[in-house]
Amino acid sequence: MSSGFISESEILEARRVRQEEWEKVRTEDQPKEAPEEAYDSRPLYQRLEEQRLKKEAEYEEAHKLKNMIRGLDDDEIGFLDLVERTKAEVAQQISIEEHKEMQEFRLW
Repeated sequence: MSSGFISESEILEARRVRQEEWEKVRTEDQPKEAPEEAYDSRPLYQRLEEQRLKKEAEYEEAHKLKNMIRGLDDDEIGFLDLVERTKAEVAQQISIEEHKEMQEFRLW
């Protein structure tokens, strides 16, 4: 069973590999030495809690009501356009009839 400790040779080997990878992708304006990995000194519980909260927030965002509402497809858009045109034609016809009746009334 492993004790969970990492030997210094393993750390040095990991640094060497990271340095080799860094040299492959490094540009001229970046330092020659590979930047050290950030060390998080918080307890494991806090780190896991933070990850859990992030996952919950992502889940909530993905399942919000606004994301549940889908857009209109082409058939629905076509139908709504047809209804709107029909209403406009009816309104125009009514306007024309009213105008004719007003003209007839004035002639009396």
